[in-house]
Amino acid sequence: QTSVSKEKLPTVYTSLNVIVTGVFGLSSLMMGMLSEWYGIRVVFFLSASMLFLVSVIAYKNKTSFT
Repeated sequence: QTSVSKEKLPTVYTSLNVIVTGVFGLSSLMMGMLSEWYGIRVVFFLSASMLFLVSVIAYKNKTSFT
């Protein structure tokens, strides 16, 4: 936001939204396939593991967020 001019911010936000929507769609498809192949428990365990990993990273870098 600080490195882009105010005139270009809508384009940046639109591009970011396109990327986020695409990644969400692909990850939903991948998780659906994983649940079909290996069962829903594996998907929940994977999700919990990733959430834990992100929490540890955020905790270790909490000074970056303030």
